[in-house]
Amino acid sequence: MITHIANAADRLQPVRGELLSRVTGKTDKKMIARIFVSLSIFSLLASATAHAADAKAGRKKAQMCAACHGIDGISKMPMAPNIAGSPAMYLEKQIKAFRSEERKDETMNVVAKPLSDADIADLAAWYSGLTVDVTLPN
Repeated sequence: MITHIANAADRLQPVRGELLSRVTGKTDKKMIARIFVSLSIFSLLASATAHAADAKAGRKKAQMCAACHGIDGISKMPMAPNIAGSPAMYLEKQIKAFRSEERKDETMNVVAKPLSDADIADLAAWYSGLTVDVTLPN
């Protein structure tokens, strides 16, 4: 990983210098180095803490959601929305809002409370990965 970063830095040096000289009229190698180091550290931290969502794990976790939303994401209750095919980012945001009680629903607040960020990402991966066929009325 470090080798890839060093190689990328070598390839980008002329580009960074050219961009900086166009913006400031001069090349500041210390500034370029600081920016590159900051971006490198940020990307390493982000990749180390990121959880790769697992749709298969999400399917297992979705058993608790099936009574209302169905294992297939098609609602089994009139007051519960269909969530199959919804964007993962949207589902994650809504479940986290229920977990923090920023969004209020008696059932969802209780169900979402014990979920970790990884659980939520897995559930979102499962439900967002489902496809829905739509038939328009005549």
